[in-house]
Amino acid sequence: MIFRMGRTSLLCLCISLSISSMAFGGLGQSESSCEDEAQFFNVKSHEVVTNEKYKVHTLRLNSGMVINEYVANNIVFGVSWRGTRYHPQFDKLLGVHFNEYKAHENELHHHKGTRNETPNSKGSRFSTLRTTKIVMTLGGHMGSPSGSAFAPNSMPEGLSMDEVR
Repeated sequence: MIFRMGRTSLLCLCISLSISSMAFGGLGQSESSCEDEAQFFNVKSHEVVTNEKYKVHTLRLNSGMVINEYVANNIVFGVSWRGTRYHPQFDKLLGVHFNEYKAHENELHHHKGTRNETPNSKGSRFSTLRTTKIVMTLGGHMGSPSGSAFAPNSMPEGLSMDEVR
């Protein structure tokens, strides 16, 4: 009986590990995973634009949200989004960096103004999180959230986050 419970437990563990390691794309994943993410989000269109330093996969969702995934050296080094009612599912967008976000979520710094901290007349609010593995900005206004997340260690040399927002 104990042996059977052990095998059942081992089987459950193996299944849960294989499910949790399935990648849907997102930060830190390979470029080929962008297609998996497009299927997961059931996108209206998926366009790829290439410049000399990186590629941008633009996913336009049926909801109206637009997600950009920035790729260099076959790795997604950044994501940004803007659009409808809610922020997208971070567990999908942040990929291998989702646990880093969750571990430091309570360290989000809240600001008033624009992302470069120049006050504006609307007084919009945004939040930032900076760790050694991820730099994230959440913002927008009611009904139109926006944000970005980048893995500084995966960015092409000589490229700044301001260039790809």
